[in-house]
Amino acid sequence: MRTSPVGRTCSRSESGFTLIELIVVIILLGLLAALSAPAIGNSLSGIRLNTSARHLAAVLRGMRSKAIADKQNYKISFASRQNSYSYPSATGPKVVELPAGVKIKQLSSTAQEQNWTQELTLYFYPKGNSSGGEITLENERRQVFHIRVEPISGRVRIGREEDDE
Repeated sequence: MRTSPVGRTCSRSESGFTLIELIVVIILLGLLAALSAPAIGNSLSGIRLNTSARHLAAVLRGMRSKAIADKQNYKISFASRQNSYSYPSATGPKVVELPAGVKIKQLSSTAQEQNWTQELTLYFYPKGNSSGGEITLENERRQVFHIRVEPISGRVRIGREEDDE
């Protein structure tokens, strides 16, 4: 016979957890993990979309700054079928492919007066202005980010919306 922490004596069969209790706890933990996995996956999809949109906005702002500093035109090209964009860098043209689950949903240009194109080239000019346009990115959960480039100021704005279609 052993003594419990409160001074009560207990037999060998009363101390500790039974195998059945341990198995039940392990099954409950497994169920909890299985139920939370989709939520984690959905969060990662949103994070990839957010990161892609913010990276693209940063590249666009950098292109505008470079055009002003170097006093020359710079361009960035988008290809929705390849799900990528390219721009000049110090080491040559840089091509950025969007991550899995993130796609270019729509490209529009104020200069071409089109609402949807498969390809789009935005220009940034030495005075800070641009050809203007909008890039819409979407993930598999239909979450959407819009990246807008104002034609007069060249300002880059990023906005998020839930797609209700």
